[in-house]
Amino acid sequence: MVEKWGYKLPLHPNDKSSRAAYRATAKYAVLQDLSYMGCIEITGPQNELLEGLGHITSQDTGTTFAAKLYLSGLRQGSMMLYECDRYPHKAIGEVWFLWKTVSEMPYEDNSMQECVENAEQSHIDSSKLGSGTKHCEQSIETPRQIWMWVHPAYFSQVFKELKLVFGILTSKTTDSEEGQKNSSTEMSDIYKFTDKSISLASSAGENNIEDGVVSASDVLGNVTCGNGNVMLKSLKDNLLRYRLSGPMSNSILGAVLKSANISSHRMQGNSKWWTKYQDGSQPGGAHAEQGALWDVLQMLQSPSELTPSCVIGLIVRDPRLFLPTKKTKVEPGSMDSQTQLSVTIPPNASRSPIWSQEIRDDVKVTKLSEQELNRRRSLHLVPGTPLDLGEDESRIPVLLVQNPGNTLQQQGSAALGFGSGWDIIIPSGWSMAFWIALVYRGARVGGIRELETCTAEQGTLRSPDDFPDTFAGQTTEVTKWKEMLQKYYRYPPAKRPNYVKLGSVAPFHYPWSELVTEWQKTSTLIGQNARRDIGQNARSDMSGSVVSMSGQSNLDTSSEKPSFYVLRSRRELKRLGKLCKAAENILTQTKINTFHDPLHDMGKSSVEFADRSTSLVPIKVSMVSRGTPEEFSIICLPTIEDLKCLASDIKHGGPLEPLHQDSCKREKKRGKKLKTKPANLPESENTVPPKIDNVINSCSRTIIGFLKQGKFSLSTGHGTGLGFCAYLGLLQLLTRKVERSSAVVLVRSASSLQYRFAYLSVLV
Repeated sequence: MVEKWGYKLPLHPNDKSSRAAYRATAKYAVLQDLSYMGCIEITGPQNELLEGLGHITSQDTGTTFAAKLYLSGLRQGSMMLYECDRYPHKAIGEVWFLWKTVSEMPYEDNSMQECVENAEQSHIDSSKLGSGTKHCEQSIETPRQIWMWVHPAYFSQVFKELKLVFGILTSKTTDSEEGQKNSSTEMSDIYKFTDKSISLASSAGENNIEDGVVSASDVLGNVTCGNGNVMLKSLKDNLLRYRLSGPMSNSILGAVLKSANISSHRMQGNSKWWTKYQDGSQPGGAHAEQGALWDVLQMLQSPSELTPSCVIGLIVRDPRLFLPTKKTKVEPGSMDSQTQLSVTIPPNASRSPIWSQEIRDDVKVTKLSEQELNRRRSLHLVPGTPLDLGEDESRIPVLLVQNPGNTLQQQGSAALGFGSGWDIIIPSGWSMAFWIALVYRGARVGGIRELETCTAEQGTLRSPDDFPDTFAGQTTEVTKWKEMLQKYYRYPPAKRPNYVKLGSVAPFHYPWSELVTEWQKTSTLIGQNARRDIGQNARSDMSGSVVSMSGQSNLDTSSEKPSFYVLRSRRELKRLGKLCKAAENILTQTKINTFHDPLHDMGKSSVEFADRSTSLVPIKVSMVSRGTPEEFSIICLPTIEDLKCLASDIKHGGPLEPLHQDSCKREKKRGKKLKTKPANLPESENTVPPKIDNVINSCSRTIIGFLKQGKFSLSTGHGTGLGFCAYLGLLQLLTRKVERSSAVVLVRSASSLQYRFAYLSVLV
């Protein structure tokens, strides 16, 4: 166990290593608990939700909340959030989001239902839930509901930013209002917003407003009018989320999730929630369609055969009633290809009563205890007789979200569909019941280490560790630096690596700011016009004149413009990725001096270079032959002689870094004799990493970036790593790249003198 983000989380199991978890992910299934991810519920008119969320997102990074792909509620999406109107700077973190199906709202929307029903669905692929589904334009006043899953490292930051973009003020609920509310629907964090509430509250007098908080009596009249209302709720620790990864996920879930019967006779005094839910013809029909669909999908051989990120709602039985007596392994599904092509996903597949707070509370309260179940089992004359609870049996609403796994089919990556599976969203109070049921069907339990191993094999970045331009990512880097520095000083002096001699200026942290700044000063790709634009942008950002959403100009004294940011524009990343790819193998090249000019493809606009010169580009390295990259490894530019050696021998080991002179060696020896520590040695009690004067020229090869993670990939059979490179440094690499060949770099660990050749690709 480990303490992280305010929780006690499992780090790894003690029975086997990460290799066993990889085998389970590739051939069976691994179960992980992601319930620490917090959920935020936003309810309001669709046009106001999209307008507010548009201030913290950008279409340059990919599909947003307003994409037709996600508005229907049939797919889950992911998005990078930024502070209000600060893109591409001030990133917050990545979130998952899911819209509630329109037909589930308390109003009638026949137009949307007809559009989805008329969609052509021929087989299970992206055409069924994506571009192939014709989407009708909905009314701009359509009330919608959205769930946003946020990492706990930046949950409070996202919640604060949402209140800002929607103009939400915290309401103080009075005693009379609390008496009228049902105890099952009370939430601790409820915020309400109206267009007129701010102006009316301001006109009521300054005495009623303290620190931006407006009392409920000031805005109650505007909330009840139902014109432009947005409500924000924190569902943190109120929903459970499990992740089941592996090709056997369908079979395991099929053995655990049994469709419940909700078509019971309604008797007088029967207050079961499902009797009310199945009163309408549409909900009952949706449940029948979902049950029939799940009976077919659990026979698929792998979850990767489904539409990526599709959502399926189910109402299932209590898994404790048919739990096996001992751990077993389920059989894989056996569905022929012809039957698979005939499967269609209905438009009501994502409908679920789990969206209702009242139903979630009822499911939690009416759960029978283990003691009561055992008492009823003891009444059976024959031990082992299945327990039939009848109307007393709980019906649990769950949501299944498909996890596509690895979607990149390229050299140096895992197999297509590796890590695919399901995310199971369950109401709180049912954690142990579903967890034991999944484990007893053969699911292997994993922790944070297994989750990071799976993401590394897929070639995706970890959140928030691999987002250096976010506050959560920078906090993680500082914490990691302190831990490693303290561990370094716990070793005896004779057992500590001399990083000065090894030429490693940053063995425990990442000097991103110094890296970007030095490339701006030394790069020959930036002209005088671009340098002038960079200076003008810096001065304009330092002035701090920001126009708020209300139209007033305020002085932004919170923070200055960050010295770097991560490039997430998909258009630019794809363009860089094409330049790094090879048209032919490097061994077929005969003209080593024939280089490629990236400026011809990237454009020579000084404005573009001024905007992107301070950015970091996410990259992936794959070792050419030998070597395994590690965390904090440096990425360097190869010389012409290095490329010639590689072209002549593909198994060339790589150059060596010469030993550096340690100017403090005598002082260290003198300090050892005096039993004191020299003043110029780094102290382990520092709160922030020290500044470095020279980064890119600190060793014999020019540094362009660092690796955030590195390991031996079990999928590809060689070392791989993920990290970031300076934008200008990557352009410099492309100018030295042999034409029609892969981009080759040198990678060296902080505790080694050996450089290794690696292919570089851009993460999109």
